[in-house]
Amino acid sequence: MPVLGIPIDVGRSWPLRVINGAIKGLLGYDMELSGLSLHYGEVLRDLSEGAVLYLHGYHRRSEAWLALRKLSPSMNGETKLILQNHASPPPHGLRNGNPIRKSIWYVREDELRRLRAFFFALTEAEKRYLEGLGAEFVKVRPMAVNFDSLIPASEERKTIIKRELGLDEDSIYVVMYGGGLEKGVHYAPLIHGELQRRFKSRLIVTGIPDHQEGIWRWLESHGVTAFLKSRLSHSDYLKLVSASSAFIMPARSSIIYGGITVSVMEALAMGIPVVSPTLIHFPDLHRMKEVGVATRFVDEPRDLLDFLDEVVWVLENRDSFNPSRIHELGQLYYSWEAFSRDFSEAVTSLS
Repeated sequence: MPVLGIPIDVGRSWPLRVINGAIKGLLGYDMELSGLSLHYGEVLRDLSEGAVLYLHGYHRRSEAWLALRKLSPSMNGETKLILQNHASPPPHGLRNGNPIRKSIWYVREDELRRLRAFFFALTEAEKRYLEGLGAEFVKVRPMAVNFDSLIPASEERKTIIKRELGLDEDSIYVVMYGGGLEKGVHYAPLIHGELQRRFKSRLIVTGIPDHQEGIWRWLESHGVTAFLKSRLSHSDYLKLVSASSAFIMPARSSIIYGGITVSVMEALAMGIPVVSPTLIHFPDLHRMKEVGVATRFVDEPRDLLDFLDEVVWVLENRDSFNPSRIHELGQLYYSWEAFSRDFSEAVTSLS
């Protein structure tokens, strides 16, 4: 059975980001168009009978909607649609004073009701939202990582990695994936200072977008070791995480619809305990304590104090976490085998 995957992360040059930001503020959705998106209609016309269209970013990205709107009523019944959003919240603000935004979201929700599709939601909140629109097939299913290649490192291997990366072999390292303000990168200097005071350990912040070089310079000026995305290869990033004692993400509540991020999945695959509000999305809450700590979202100063307490607790009790067990529990839900199983079930449901 042919499967067609439609990419969405195109049109991200600097001028388009600026234009897109302005339009998103007014209308509430992205305009990340490119030459590729304008050819979706041609691609969809060539879909063979029984094909599966797996589309990311259906909810707010215009090129995804261009693709969906190219589906004629007849194709809607024949083409199996599996739709997955990409960390953007549903439009709760339909009662706001922006009539343009309101009308656009009403149209899009009507389109969702029209489609016979299987929705992969990132969180239970998104699942409830879709079910409220009348969606028949909805399952919480984030992306996945390769648990076969990402495995816990032995203590000997961690020492070798630290040596390869030029890190002090005897120091405790905590890795944080920056990403942006919604993932708490602005808290990094305070967290680093506390870790230095309590453990003489170091916080390393990774994943800072290249266009946010100012944030990188600000972190470095506060003594935080930080990396822009382009200055740390993914392979070295994975080595760094595997040699760390904890992975943290002091995320704000604005990211609640993002679910478990890929960076968290990678840390779990390598047996690293995680401290993050996003762990609230871990499917087995009874065993979540075996993989780390789900804190409150870090929106207020008191939330940051509680978050720091949990990071300190994990570091003080790091020997109580079993890397193999963390890997095993993460593999149950976030491996490609688990993803393939859910994908196959979704296709069967639409048959």
